[in-house]
Amino acid sequence: MPNASNCGINAERFKALNQPLEDRLTQLNENLPRAEGEVTALQVNDLTVEADELTPSMKLKRKVVADKYKHHLDAHYTS
Repeated sequence: MPNASNCGINAERFKALNQPLEDRLTQLNENLPRAEGEVTALQVNDLTVEADELTPSMKLKRKVVADKYKHHLDAHYTS
């Protein structure tokens, strides 16, 4: 997961940038039915065909996305 040290900014600035996102995730989770699970991260950029994350028919290339975002997925499932 992103933190101040791996984002290259000081801890105070990181907290100021991160807090609104954390607040929004909490708000989203409060409104989700339990069967939906919890939102714990936001995808910042769109998945695209050009980045080889989607097929031309807009289907998700799961292996490509899993490999590309492995560090985020690992952090999610180990925390």
